[in-house]
Amino acid sequence: IVHPTAVEKLLNFLDQANLEGKLAAFNLFWQFEDKRIERVLLRLLDDPSPQLRARAISLVPHFFDNTVVPRLIVASKDKDVSVRVAAVRLEPLIERLGDSDPEVRAAALKSLKGHDDPRLSDIVIKLLSDDSVSVRRSAVSNIKERKDGRAVGALTGRLNDDDFLVPSWSADALGAIGDKKAVVFLTKTVKG
Repeated sequence: IVHPTAVEKLLNFLDQANLEGKLAAFNLFWQFEDKRIERVLLRLLDDPSPQLRARAISLVPHFFDNTVVPRLIVASKDKDVSVRVAAVRLEPLIERLGDSDPEVRAAALKSLKGHDDPRLSDIVIKLLSDDSVSVRRSAVSNIKERKDGRAVGALTGRLNDDDFLVPSWSADALGAIGDKKAVVFLTKTVKG
C-alpha cells in the first residue's frame, strides 16, 4: 500500500526534475491508481521532449480507456520516430503499416503479432516488397505466424531476396504454411 502523500511528492518532483529524473519517475507511476497521474500523463503527451512523450504513451494503457485514442492518433503522427513507435502499439496498427518511416512500419508489424484481422493479409503481402529489410523481415515473420496461405506466391518471390535472412525465413514460412504448392515449390528449389 502506497502512502497517500507519495503521489503528491512524486508530482512535485516531476515539476522540478531534469529529463533524467522525469524519466526515472515514470518507473514509479504504475504503482499508483490516482487521477492526478492521469492528468500528468496527458500533459506529458505534449511535452517538448520526445523521450518523455514516448514514455508517457507507453504508460497510457495502464491508466486510460479508449477515450484517449484521439490523443494517441495525434502521437502516432509525431515528428519524432520514438514517439511514433511508442504510439503504434496503441493506435489502430494497420494504419501505421503505411507510415513513411520504415522503423514505424516494422514496429507495427511486430506489434500485430497474434492479430488475425482479415485486412492484414493483403497489406502484409505488399510489405514483403518493401524497400526496408527490417520491414520485409517483419512481414515474413508475421505471415509465418499467421500461416497465411494467400502469401505463398509472394513468399516464393522472396526466396531470392538480397537480404541474407529473408530467403531462409521465407522458406521457413512456406514450410509453416504447409500449402501443397509451397511444399512442391520448396522441393523443386532444393533439388535445384
